[in-house]
Amino acid sequence: MGRTHAIPAIRLNDVEEDKLYRLMQQHNMKKTELIRKLIMNARLKAPVIDKAVGLQMLTDIRKVGTDLNKMGSNLNQIAKHLNEKGLKEEHAERLNKTLHGMIKEQQDLKEEVLKQWQQLSTLLQSK
Repeated sequence: MGRTHAIPAIRLNDVEEDKLYRLMQQHNMKKTELIRKLIMNARLKAPVIDKAVGLQMLTDIRKVGTDLNKMGSNLNQIAKHLNEKGLKEEHAERLNKTLHGMIKEQQDLKEEVLKQWQQLSTLLQSK
């Protein structure tokens, strides 16, 4: 069903215009989309998250992911350096076990950060 009818400009007073713009921001909708939904008696649900807040969260999550990558690189460099130095077997085994545990935790955190980033990104794109 194509949209073939245009409605001339609607005149609003200051209060009505303020309310329209607040609704647009609150629901992350363009003016025409909001008006169509209101005309069709659609129930408007407030978004789970404000778009500006969500975008800031994406930036923060991306930074955490970058920091986790740096941590992983540092842990790998430490493990390589210690393996090259040749430690006593009992110390090397314990240290390797600890480092591998730390690397595993870093990878798990990185996967969780990526998952959260993807979910938030998808949520914001649907708005």
